Amino acid sequence: MNSPPDVQGMVKSILSDELFQSWSRQHPAQYLTHLFCTLAADFSCKTLWEVGFYDPKIAKMTIFTFADNGSVAIKPADDVFKKEETVIEQLNLKEMKLGFAEAAWLFAKQAAVSFAKEVLGDGFVVLQELDRKTIWNFTFVTKSMKFANMKIDSKNGAVLSNELVEVVQRQ
Repeated sequence: MNSPPDVQGMVKSILSDELFQSWSRQHPAQYLTHLFCTLAADFSCKTLWEVGFYDPKIAKMTIFTFADNGSVAIKPADDVFKKEETVIEQLNLKEMKLGFAEAAWLFAKQAAVSFAKEVLGDGFVVLQELDRKTIWNFTFVTKSMKFANMKIDSKNGAVLSNELVEVVQRQ
């Protein structure tokens, strides 16, 4: 399994980078919301990790990532697609105990039971805050065209939910 750099270290690198600090001075209300990466079926990263910051004053998300040479890069601010009443929670890394490798292992172990009849294809993972819990949110597309989704508590490894959703709704 190709595991990413440690989450805490990745975020610390971005926060200390001059590009982020300059952007942050212009967006003082911003806060960390998520980390995202697309994955192959074997959990190896298909893309660079993206670190998202939300600015509630402009209701936009700005993504920071690492360029191939290791420097921090920024993507233009973009709209957030959410229900109007949905609150975008600040990501709390202080109580996180499970890194990506451990969370992926737990997903694979539980998926063998919960999604036993499915063959997983590519997918993605999001480290985010939901209902004041920091979770690893894994989603894979199965070969039978379903979404296999599992949410794992990053503090204790508990599987909070798992579901298999049809990609195409049959009538």
